[in-house]
Amino acid sequence: MKRWLCISVIVLIFFMIAGCSDNKSSDPVIKDEDNQSTVEVDDGKELDEQDQHEEGAEQTTGIVKKPLVFDMEDGNLVVYGLILGDAPSDAKAIWGEPEILDEEPMGDADTYHYYPAVGMTVGYYDDTLTFIAVDADEEDLQKITATFKGDHYRNPEGDADYFFSPENGQLLIYGTANSIDGDPELRLLMSDENFFYYVDEGIYEKVEEVPGR
Repeated sequence: MKRWLCISVIVLIFFMIAGCSDNKSSDPVIKDEDNQSTVEVDDGKELDEQDQHEEGAEQTTGIVKKPLVFDMEDGNLVVYGLILGDAPSDAKAIWGEPEILDEEPMGDADTYHYYPAVGMTVGYYDDTLTFIAVDADEEDLQKITATFKGDHYRNPEGDADYFFSPENGQLLIYGTANSIDGDPELRLLMSDENFFYYVDEGIYEKVEEVPGR
């Protein structure tokens, strides 16, 4: 009788040890040396739980934010994330590979890149951005007017608006005068003596700032 009881106790202990071993092996969460929780994946690699969450969020939204058509930064006029003086690599980093244009020069540039996604032509002289032309509309003009800080002029007869930054001489023009198809566009370039002549002669009239803006 004692011998049978002893054997039963040994068998019970054996099953208890086996059960504990199975519970440990089925746990998918492990701890690394820094006590950060990681999750095992099928290919044998381990991903940090925070990284896995962020990657999943990006895949779910699938949205990549692009710069606004116009902004201002440290006195610079910014068009779709670009400013005068940028290199071609700056535009490629935002908008990818451009189409290389072979056309008559526009302004002080010798190379032209086109980004069809936003209808933007960028001109470079010695790999330095000197000119931007962008398709635009009345809604864009309203947004620019609300955001711009500087001197705003208008040519009533030519239906054009001129946004001039006195800090650095940069000039943004909205109008149809230089557009190939007659549709309005934005042009970013440096001001010149022609601009100041028209201002001095009163041809370009200064737009008074709206109170409270």
